[in-house]
Amino acid sequence: MPQMNWNVKVAYVYCISSSMAWSIWGDSVAAAYIFLISGRSNKFLGYSEGAQGVAQLLPGLLGGWLADTHRRDRVVAFSGTLAAFFGVALILVVVSGLASEAHWLDEPYRKDAAVSWRYLLFTAGLCGESAAWAIGGAAEEALIADSVPTGGRTAIYTRFMIVECLAESVGPLIAAALFYFWLGEHWTARSLATVIVIGMFCDVPSVVCAYLYRDGEALGKTIPAVDPSSTSLLLIPQVISYRRGAGKDERGGAGAARGRQGGGRGAAGGARGKYREHCPWWRRR
Repeated sequence: MPQMNWNVKVAYVYCISSSMAWSIWGDSVAAAYIFLISGRSNKFLGYSEGAQGVAQLLPGLLGGWLADTHRRDRVVAFSGTLAAFFGVALILVVVSGLASEAHWLDEPYRKDAAVSWRYLLFTAGLCGESAAWAIGGAAEEALIADSVPTGGRTAIYTRFMIVECLAESVGPLIAAALFYFWLGEHWTARSLATVIVIGMFCDVPSVVCAYLYRDGEALGKTIPAVDPSSTSLLLIPQVISYRRGAGKDERGGAGAARGRQGGGRGAAGGARGKYREHCPWWRRR
């Protein structure tokens, strides 16, 4: 078994850490916490969740441009720095509200209640962290793909998905254990904030991994190019065309026979049709 590339090793650690950390607090209790600090408003909870998706759009495009024009390891390190900054800001926002707002956060929702400034800061921090990782996402994916030998990406990405699913299944178990053995059965502002802070600290290894990628470890042009005729994905159009053209070959043969009687024009047309039916899609004109 060939030795695993350094960038792939870092990517495995990043995948485990980020998936487990996000599933502890992001997938488990973040929505409930936002619901509380927004005055128990479903509307403002939706605004916060939607803003995070919008915050990834333009930074994602910027990240793709940076990955094409700059060193990819530096782009990932830059995104990790931004993510660390917004992560610390989120922790400060959550911790600072434990003593001052723990009581009114648990009160019933009032329609005339004003939106908490802590809700605005927490939402801004989530958007900033989402934008930060979106900037480095394209560079990280390109660096990982460029660090795998030709023909080996399928196995690597399959293992990535398995590791990610396993890590995401561990996070909710950790959150549930925290509530069962320590925080109690009721979701209060203090208990939710505690889980969020613990989950964010579990994300520290993924931030460290952002500084460990190396552009020099990428294989680049040292690996051979892919032969299109040997890849199963590119052969799919040929198989489909062959099956669709099976019935047309007989009609093409009959047309060719009639064409020979008429001077060969049908044979030429049948040959061109047969070529377009069986040739790969990237060679068609």
